[in-house]
Amino acid sequence: MSSPIPIQNIYYLLCYAWGRLDEGELKAVQNVDCETLQDLFAKVLINGTKRLVKRGLNRNYQAKVEEEASLRGRIAFTPSVRQLSWTKGRMVCEFTELSYDTIPNRILKTTMRNLLFTSGISREHKDELRGLLRILHEVSPVRVCQKLFRRIQYHQNLRDYRLLMNICELIHDSLMPTEEAGNSTFRDFIRDSKKMPALFESFVFNFYQHELLGYKVAKSSFEWQEQSGDAEALARLPTMNTDVELEQGNELTVLDCKYYKEAFTSNWETERYKTPNLYQLYSYIMNKQIERPSMKVSGMLLYPEVHQSFTDRFILQGHPITIASINLDQPWEGIDADLKALVIV
Repeated sequence: MSSPIPIQNIYYLLCYAWGRLDEGELKAVQNVDCETLQDLFAKVLINGTKRLVKRGLNRNYQAKVEEEASLRGRIAFTPSVRQLSWTKGRMVCEFTELSYDTIPNRILKTTMRNLLFTSGISREHKDELRGLLRILHEVSPVRVCQKLFRRIQYHQNLRDYRLLMNICELIHDSLMPTEEAGNSTFRDFIRDSKKMPALFESFVFNFYQHELLGYKVAKSSFEWQEQSGDAEALARLPTMNTDVELEQGNELTVLDCKYYKEAFTSNWETERYKTPNLYQLYSYIMNKQIERPSMKVSGMLLYPEVHQSFTDRFILQGHPITIASINLDQPWEGIDADLKALVIV
């Protein structure tokens, strides 16, 4: 993408894509002035951790084996004999204890510590991170990896950790070591050709699901309709997977998200829609119409705005088609209004 997306808007995109809209986090960055995305993430982690500390950090019962002067839990005789514990008036005990040393807290502490050695973080935010790390002195650091995030089992007491863990995971994926020992830089994931299309699709889906009242918002996988022929050949047909389906009454819109640098192709100074994109959308429409004959099926291709704004509407063989861009480089209220206007005509 050559057109910049404001840092605050990137945060909003992520909140929608992650489904973190019930925690009031969209208001968390309205008055925050940050020059880099990693600095904004640092501030969100700082604010979120302060709230957790105020409400009470998550604790879990953990098994411990320690040499104690007074009996706790169950005596571990084998290590007690090995260590001659009774000669010191002590015994090795096995017991459980409430501890702050949980996986979410360890990830949070390690991520904040890593941000201290990351470029693009303001001095003020680094000072706040150091203060929070002192508060988390009972929490041990951990080697952060993707599997560690999958081990977290969210429940009611961990609801306030979800967004923070999402941000920690994104920071973990984006930090790159520099030649200077111990320091890191933040990779610009906005230019990632794999991550951003998936993020854009998730954002659009969750935005409409959350903001469009009276609409059923879904996505589906379906087979080619009215197919016949050799079974082995038919088995090779690709499955159709829609990005977003908007249903209201007897109207169904199939929306396909395209996070491309260019929405058109140019030939002899004439701009035309990208053929594969339009053909794909048309296939979805025709097969959906056969699958659901009682519905009036329309289609939409949605691109992020790069060089120009456009909203083209036309009828193709009886089916309404919209090909449009959404300007992500504008105040969030404008993005909200423009996305709704594309559907609510």
